[in-house]
Amino acid sequence: MEAGQITLENSLSPQKNALRSNIKQSLSNVLGLYKKYGVENIFIFEIGNIYQQSKNNNRYEDYQEIAMLGIYYENTNNTASQNLNEIKHILGAILSNLGTNKYELTKDGEVLINNKSIGRIDINSIELDIDLLSKINLSPSRIVSELKNDVIENISLVIDRNKNFGPVYNFIKDFDPNITDMEVMEEYHGKEIEDNKKTILIKITYKTPETGEIRKQLFTQLKSKYGVIHRE
Repeated sequence: MEAGQITLENSLSPQKNALRSNIKQSLSNVLGLYKKYGVENIFIFEIGNIYQQSKNNNRYEDYQEIAMLGIYYENTNNTASQNLNEIKHILGAILSNLGTNKYELTKDGEVLINNKSIGRIDINSIELDIDLLSKINLSPSRIVSELKNDVIENISLVIDRNKNFGPVYNFIKDFDPNITDMEVMEEYHGKEIEDNKKTILIKITYKTPETGEIRKQLFTQLKSKYGVIHRE
């Protein structure tokens, strides 16, 4: 049993009579399954809690629950040195995304930021203390995403049967910056439509919910410029 490990009084199994004090052991158990099925390039991780006691008197007040990130990497085709280099690259990428490239590795595998130990690294694994990382003033790289709330309207227009719709199409598409897309859905001439007329069904996509005024001005200018009217 490891030093500082918390034992259980009523464990169901003698082999599992203590709370885990590191994540690497759990990942190592999973690693065996990957190797059993011949996986050569193994990359697994877990975010979870470990449990330790700061003193050896087994008092509840001395128990610690620590949130950890554990990573296990192994390529069976690599040498030990190559595998260590890969695990160092993984650590560097994680810390860079969290906002720092300023960290140190000690000879015994401690990971230091501002001279504070935030985890450990060895030839095929990384363990980082999430609670300690959260207390360090880092500037993480962020990806800015924009949620679009498009509004789509189907509009039927009446136009002279022999008139080319191309200029009207371009006019509508460029009419307002809030119109992001336009598509011709259907062209129709037949019953309920005058012999010299046709209807064009179009689909307009707006990037704003405030479409009423845009639509009103559009219909006014379509009528005055091209003789095109909106079919109710």
